[in-house]
Amino acid sequence: MASYELLRSLEVAVFAVFLVTLCIPLLLSKRIRSWGYAYLISLTPRIYNREMDKHKRRLFSTLNGCSAKEVQILEIGAGGGANFQYFPPKSLVTAEEPNPDFEKYLRQSAEANSHLALKSVVVAMAENMAEVADDSVDAVVCTLVLCSVRDPAAVFSEVRRVLKPGGTFYFLEQVRGKYGSWTNSFQAVFDPVLQLLYGGCSVQDHTWEELGQAGFSTVEWERISGPKSWWIFAPHVMGTAVK
Repeated sequence: MASYELLRSLEVAVFAVFLVTLCIPLLLSKRIRSWGYAYLISLTPRIYNREMDKHKRRLFSTLNGCSAKEVQILEIGAGGGANFQYFPPKSLVTAEEPNPDFEKYLRQSAEANSHLALKSVVVAMAENMAEVADDSVDAVVCTLVLCSVRDPAAVFSEVRRVLKPGGTFYFLEQVRGKYGSWTNSFQAVFDPVLQLLYGGCSVQDHTWEELGQAGFSTVEWERISGPKSWWIFAPHVMGTAVK
């Protein structure tokens, strides 16, 4: 329990440092901000995974059912590789990440999760992953990413393009709180601030309507409670879409 409280305190301290950093952008170059964002975000996955572990294990349970063969996985916005521990043995992972400074942490995570292999790191926006071939992956994974993309419909189109027939898109994302709730009101008023603090993340609900219109054969999703330490982003959606 003490170590958990220590991690919670660390998250608060990291957030404070991140806030101070973002409040003085004129004193920092774009290059330094890119490196700093990658470093700071790489420190927090343990806390999030601890609180969301049961949800992630349930989400990826069908993916883990593929462990008898090599599984080609593309993770969009892979960050520091926080999801690698949930991928099945023999996974061959392609990590897409627009910030090149995450590559160091992705490779460190791959080394720590020896049951999988990091096939490549693709530096690109999720809306245009031209380096990933058509019909080439068994699964696409996307967690805590869609709030920050510019064109979700284009992302879903790319996901369908790269998935093999019958392949599955796995997602876990934060969304707006229920209409009239305190969380929803806070998100609506402070959305510009949240975009600044969380790398352009603007929490929406209509994204899931677009997913339903993206041409997948089946789409299943549910609302769940997010981690208490992320109370601003507590509402989440989790689910799968099959090509």
